[in-house]
Amino acid sequence: LCSLSAEQFARLRARWDEPARKLTITDMHTKAKRPGGLAGALSTTGVTMVATLEPRALALHLAGSGDAAAWAEKLKALKASKAALRAQLKLGAKESARSRKAEEGDKPEDTASAAADTRLKLRQGIAVEIDEAEVVDDETLLMLQHGIAYAASIGTEPLVARLYTQTLLHAPERMFAAKLPPIHTVCVDYSSVYGTDSVAVDTIVMTDELGARLSWEDHQQFLGRLRRDGKAIYLSMRTMRLATLGARPP
Repeated sequence: LCSLSAEQFARLRARWDEPARKLTITDMHTKAKRPGGLAGALSTTGVTMVATLEPRALALHLAGSGDAAAWAEKLKALKASKAALRAQLKLGAKESARSRKAEEGDKPEDTASAAADTRLKLRQGIAVEIDEAEVVDDETLLMLQHGIAYAASIGTEPLVARLYTQTLLHAPERMFAAKLPPIHTVCVDYSSVYGTDSVAVDTIVMTDELGARLSWEDHQQFLGRLRRDGKAIYLSMRTMRLATLGARPP
């Protein structure tokens, strides 16, 4: 910058002053399957942390909610899985009751019920109690089924917060060496720029709508979420300039 002539600086300043088109959540979803799109930027070796103003909305889009027809079919299949598990547990409870009544104490009362699996399996490594699943909306469960979670300063469902914490913060480091963790993508808001620290994160993505509101110091803190070597991805040159140079257009 110090070597720029007055004319070069004036040209650059004029370009910096041009209104920048912000990349919306819908844009991110539309471009997700293109080379270089947001989905293409997600890590295949660790956890990707995406910083945004609307973490839940972006998490749902990354899970595929933008494709309304396919999303509806997945929700239908999830509802069927929950209903089948409920029916199985109900049938098991009836059979257990009949068995106890017929044998009058020859068996421990909880033998049959203890053998019953009351968990709804969402994906490899993620299974939740059916009662817990019933108090969470199905879109959230489908998001978790895709290995995507979110963390926000307010409004995060307890189930999502628990799985997020278990997977990212309490899992042993050796777990991440062999394969992706069950939760491989987390969408976060400003609160996680300073508050989340996990050895599993090897890719961070800063969206424009949040990046434009952060100070240079905030951006440096977000870069610190990379505990080891990794990638920091910005969705525009303007946000990258702000993060690296502190260059904010007047």
